[in-house]
Formats: sequence, C-alpha cells, structure tokens
Amino acid sequence: MGAIDAAHNEPKWARAHWTRHQRIRRLGHEVLAATRPEPGYEPIDTAQPARWSRGLAELA
Repeated sequence: MGAIDAAHNEPKWARAHWTRHQRIRRLGHEVLAATRPEPGYEPIDTAQPARWSRGLAELA
C-alpha cells in the first residue's frame, strides 16, 4: 500500500524505486504461495529456494 501511495504522492521516488519494489513483492508472493499446503499441492523443486536466495541477493 505504501508504494501505491508513493506513486501518487512521490512520483519521483516511485520512478526510482518501483521496479525494485515490484520484484520484492513478487518474490514474497512466490515464497508464500510455495509454502502454502493445499490438497493436491506439488512441492517446490529443490532448486527453487536457491533461485529465490539469488533473487533476493540481487535486490540488496
């Protein structure tokens, strides 16, 4: 919500940070989705956590 508010009220900041914000948000949703147990859910492949870790390191 803060990023959307910033897009309206702080457009200069949003232009500078929006892509990074979206990447962080997407990564968080992927991790949450992969850890949610559901009937018939297939476990993540064993290499996925390493890819998430690399993606997170790129955002630092």
